[in-house]
Amino acid sequence: MSDLNITFENIFNINLTARTISSPYDYFVDTVKSVTESITPLLELARVFLSIITFILVHFSHLYRYTSFGLHIRFLAIYDACRVFERLFYWFPPLSLFIVKYKYTRCNFAFFLQNFFSHLSVATIVMLSVERTIILWYPFRARILITVRKAIIFELFNIFSMFIATHFYLIPNYFQSMDYTKCFYSSPFFIYNLNVIFDYKVYAIVDVLLFSLIPCFITFISIFLIIIGLCKHRRTRDHLTINREQSSSYETSIILIFIAILQLSTTFPLRILVLLKYFISIDFTLFMGLYYLFSFNELLASTLNFAAFILPFKTVRKEFISVFFAFCYQTTHEQQQNNTRRISSSPYHIQHPPIINIIPPPPSSPL
Repeated sequence: MSDLNITFENIFNINLTARTISSPYDYFVDTVKSVTESITPLLELARVFLSIITFILVHFSHLYRYTSFGLHIRFLAIYDACRVFERLFYWFPPLSLFIVKYKYTRCNFAFFLQNFFSHLSVATIVMLSVERTIILWYPFRARILITVRKAIIFELFNIFSMFIATHFYLIPNYFQSMDYTKCFYSSPFFIYNLNVIFDYKVYAIVDVLLFSLIPCFITFISIFLIIIGLCKHRRTRDHLTINREQSSSYETSIILIFIAILQLSTTFPLRILVLLKYFISIDFTLFMGLYYLFSFNELLASTLNFAAFILPFKTVRKEFISVFFAFCYQTTHEQQQNNTRRISSSPYHIQHPPIINIIPPPPSSPL
């Protein structure tokens, strides 16, 4: 009964605060929450649609298929897919009724994948910025690029092993904490239920430090060096149309700057807000208002990644059109080849040997 009284009192207090807005913090939270809740579904749909388009573009494009830039776009697309998977299992009634015992486990496993691929996207942004900095400042240091890529790939495997260790062994109540104690463990998760040897607060602080502060700091320095490198080589920028490799390098650098600035302006404030919550006593209403605002900013930036990726340059737009209309281009190309074959095989276009007019010599004069 005491728990019920506490819950009823909390509900009653929440209703009173909802009816009478006494502080500007409450007004700020209510306005931000109402605006974000009204616009968020449209942004979610746009995010899913644009992530599918960018994934198809990167996967079928010869420009980005085997590059680290394409790897980053693929991680972002899988991250959005995990978000959709989590929302479907949590909100869609047919999927929620399907195997009710493991509903929240699957939902939180999708959340785990979402968190994992978001960290991978941050790591690939760092890799792209460092790689582009080396290309601009040391254009003839291919060995450095190879070592950086190997180090980043090794770091990706370390991230995966760290996630497996922390989420499934060190903090087995991670899934339960994500869903307000509604999670139903499956048998592999229930085995590690007694091995609580790690504090979630310590994990959250280490997570923010390793995967937010340090990557954002490296990305900021790399962007600064990239901008200096582009300004340093502005004399050769006038002649970029002659050399296609230099023009593609310049365009990729500009696109990378756009996407990295978007990620720095969204991921960094949200993680810093989560980190400050553990050290500074912040008002809960102000914290929730800022959290809604930064989450909305992150969602908006993920939709702007498509615009930063597609729109700036003509070569990328041509590649986009050629990928999505490849079937039409392929059919027209085949029709042109068939027409040329028909023309070449027609009797009127058979190349005969040239006719040589043999003129007889003039008769010799009589003696």
